[in-house]
Amino acid sequence: MFEVLRWCRAQGLQALDFGTFTLNSQPNWGLASFKESLGAQGILRDTLYLELD
Repeated sequence: MFEVLRWCRAQGLQALDFGTFTLNSQPNWGLASFKESLGAQGILRDTLYLELD
């Protein structure tokens, strides 16, 4: 993982999306904690559903 982060920085990237930390809409706090230990910060993303006929 360190090499991935180093590569991203070398490419000038300012953000890397580690993905969600939920399973079946339930938070996985252990996964969130792990991601935060790597320096990640959580953001809230809303999901909207539109039923198409």
